[in-house]
Amino acid sequence: MEKEQQREWIDLLYSELVPALGCTEPIAIAYAAAKARQVLGEMPEHIDIRCSGNIIKNVKGVLVPNSGGMKGVGAAAVLGVVGGNADLGLEVLSCVTEEHIRETEKKLKEGFFSCRLQENVANLYIVATATAGEHTASVTIVNRHTTIAEMTKDGKKLYQLSQYANAQKVQGRRSVGGQSTNIPLKVNTAGVIPVIFAQSLMTFPMVILQIVKPNFDYGSVG
Repeated sequence: MEKEQQREWIDLLYSELVPALGCTEPIAIAYAAAKARQVLGEMPEHIDIRCSGNIIKNVKGVLVPNSGGMKGVGAAAVLGVVGGNADLGLEVLSCVTEEHIRETEKKLKEGFFSCRLQENVANLYIVATATAGEHTASVTIVNRHTTIAEMTKDGKKLYQLSQYANAQKVQGRRSVGGQSTNIPLKVNTAGVIPVIFAQSLMTFPMVILQIVKPNFDYGSVG
C-alpha cells in the first residue's frame, strides 16, 4: 500500500470517527442550540427545537452528558444555549459547570424552551431557532450529527449546504432521497453502535495496516 493510500485511509477514519462527549442525539441538539446562540450573537430569550420523531424518541430516554442527570430535548437544548461551546462540535458540553446546570433547570421551569415534531424529514433532523427581541437565528442539522445544512439570521440565509436540497426524507416508513458518505454500519434500535462493537471498530484500521504493511511506521503519518 502506497503512502498516499495510507493517508486516504487515515483521513477517512478522521472524518468518520468523531469524538463525542456522550450519546450523540442529545449532543447534536445541544450543538444546534449552541450554534444558534452563536449566530444570534447574544443570549436568546427563547429557544425552539423542531426535530424528527426519531430524534425525540432517542433523546427522551438517555442522560444529557454533563447535565447532572437531566434527560430530554429541553435539557439538551437549554444546556447547549447556556453552557455549550459550538466550536467544540460533539464535545459542545465539555465545559459545562454547576452554575450552567442550575441556570438550565431554572430556564426550563420558566418556559425558555419549546419543542415541535417535524414530520416527513430525515431520521436525523434538527432545527434550533433562537430568539431575542426582534432578532432570530436558526440552525438546521440533517443526516449527520455535526452537518449544518443551513444557517439563517433575521430571515437572511447565511449558509446552505449544497446537498441540502437532496437531503433524505421519510415517506411513510421508507427513507427516500439524499446520499450519505458514512461507513455503512448496522446500529441497534436506539440508533447507536453497541460499545463492544465500537471498540472493535476502533482497532480494525490498525489490524488492516499491520496485515498490509507489517513494518509501517505509524508515527510518520501524524
